[in-house]
Amino acid sequence: MNVLVYTGPSTLPSSVSWITSALKTLLVSNYTVQTISAQSVSTHPWTTSCALLVFPTYSQPETSSAISQYVESGGRLLAFGASFK
Repeated sequence: MNVLVYTGPSTLPSSVSWITSALKTLLVSNYTVQTISAQSVSTHPWTTSCALLVFPTYSQPETSSAISQYVESGGRLLAFGASFK
């Protein structure tokens, strides 16, 4: 299973880097930690292999419908300093 760190246009590169590194250190034996772009969230079938979707500091993502569907279907979301509407 994958832990995916969102790297959309409103994320801070330093936050993405730090969170990705920290999660890899903590989860390396059980999960693959990788980044996912806003475009990939909209166009790729990432939900079937995603154990956790992580958002570094950001505002409302452009791909919120795909993310909402993932969460409503039982997916897990971890957001740091996020603002959802």
